Amino acid sequence: MAHHDKIIEGRIDELIELIDNSQIPRFGSADRRIVNADEIAGILVEIKSCLPENVRKANDVLARANKIMLEADEYSNATKADADRIAQDTVEKARIDAEQMETDANTYYDNKVAEGDTYLENKTGEADDYYESRVAEGDDYLKQKTEQGNSYYEDCVARAKDTARDIIEEANATRERLVSESEVTLEAQKRAEELRRKTVLRSNQVYSNAKLSADSVLAELMDYLERYYSAIEADRKALDARPAATTGAQPRPQSAPAQNEAADEAGDADEDDDASGWNIFGNLFKRKKKASQEDDFEDDAE
Repeated sequence: MAHHDKIIEGRIDELIELIDNSQIPRFGSADRRIVNADEIAGILVEIKSCLPENVRKANDVLARANKIMLEADEYSNATKADADRIAQDTVEKARIDAEQMETDANTYYDNKVAEGDTYLENKTGEADDYYESRVAEGDDYLKQKTEQGNSYYEDCVARAKDTARDIIEEANATRERLVSESEVTLEAQKRAEELRRKTVLRSNQVYSNAKLSADSVLAELMDYLERYYSAIEADRKALDARPAATTGAQPRPQSAPAQNEAADEAGDADEDDDASGWNIFGNLFKRKKKASQEDDFEDDAE
């Protein structure tokens, strides 16, 4: 062992001496030397051959350990690179999935909003159509009832005029008949004048009662139409419908004129019974005409 150590020390001294005696380069640092590589390699081979067996084995172990460390480093670097790549791929995939989920969510939201808008538009259209149909029905009903009321009013007025004309003609005929009798000329004139006055009063009463009856019917008609329009408004509000854009504002029915002035002008207690209906109003003229004929008969009897 000591012999090998001496040989190794001698070879190392030769190597140091060889380096010290080597030529210094003309350019560069003074610490550098120009050496013979073959001589240095030969000395190193001799030094290596003089190394003990355990040193060579230790060197082999160190070499293998270094190789294992290098392989471990390479494997670690490769594993780390794979992990980084997998992590990047995972992050990229997660980002793509998140973007896709966000796109799907936005698409779903847009579809639901579009469905809601379509549903709202359909329901609004249905409500508008329903409102317009009810308004059209109300207009038709109002037109029909107005025509019926006007026809009834005109018929009542015409019958009242006919009755008044018949009464006046009958009064004139009676007056002429009484005047033509020379014995009771003055009395006849007096009674004729009284009969004419009563006739005019009764004709006015008949006309007033006819007007009152027509106004009562129109008042009931307008009250019904007011309730009908109120029901339409309630239905429209219950449906939460917006006002129809193409339908103009419909005229609301107005109340019938007050009947107090006509009742004051008539001054007859029988007007309440005469204004209760079609048949009652028709019987009014018959009863008045019959009463007039009875009065004329009594006057003639006197």
